[in-house]
Amino acid sequence: MTRQAVADLNGIVSSTVTKWCGRNRQSGTPAAKPMGGHRPRKLVEKRDWLLARLADKPDLKPDRAGLRETQNFAPQSRRTNR
Repeated sequence: MTRQAVADLNGIVSSTVTKWCGRNRQSGTPAAKPMGGHRPRKLVEKRDWLLARLADKPDLKPDRAGLRETQNFAPQSRRTNR
């Protein structure tokens, strides 16, 4: 069966079938790699220090609590793709 025939049978484009065939050749399975996974927390080492600092001054924001100097704190961009 041709790749185009498989694509037509499944209602997808033939380039998807080509990618599946290549993945099958490389890894032995056409299945996608797992997504997600464990992301370690960045502030684990500073947790006690940060909680004590915020308890002393609960109105502090992260950039004013000393995180920029100690944790390479960088605010996330709010840029959207429109």
